[in-house]
Amino acid sequence: MRRLLGLVALFALSACGTPPSVAPAEPTDLPGLGQTFTSNGLSFSAVKISDPQTGISILYTPEPNHRLVAIQVIVGNDSGKDLHVQANYFTLIDADNFIYKGDNTAIVDEPDWLPALNIASGEKVRGWVAFTIPESSVLASIKFVPIDEKGKSITLQVSLKP
Repeated sequence: MRRLLGLVALFALSACGTPPSVAPAEPTDLPGLGQTFTSNGLSFSAVKISDPQTGISILYTPEPNHRLVAIQVIVGNDSGKDLHVQANYFTLIDADNFIYKGDNTAIVDEPDWLPALNIASGEKVRGWVAFTIPESSVLASIKFVPIDEKGKSITLQVSLKP
């Protein structure tokens, strides 16, 4: 009987084709901390991490059981067009694949925070982007997803591991 059930299962699998493979949760070929991801004339790197971030505005208090993390990033533009950069174009991903949007309202007292600005082709900008995350979160990677004048986006992602 077991042999018959095994043959039926084998036949069912072969009739349906091979099961789809599952992609890993995080790409393993991402550039690491201090390295650069380049695509379509844009470059992106995360160069420093402040965890927990201490330059917090006196008007900001993280929710209970949360902490503020700041990541210093560099964005370069060689696309031939102006590029708009702002904190909410950045997304932090933790080891459990939860995502957190960048929000610089928490670190307005930090002199090197990343403001919203346009950078011309050939220019770069460096600044800090803040994220409020749960205390237990382990940092994994950061994405930069700018949107062009036609509403199209491109994703540049780097690992937060050296």
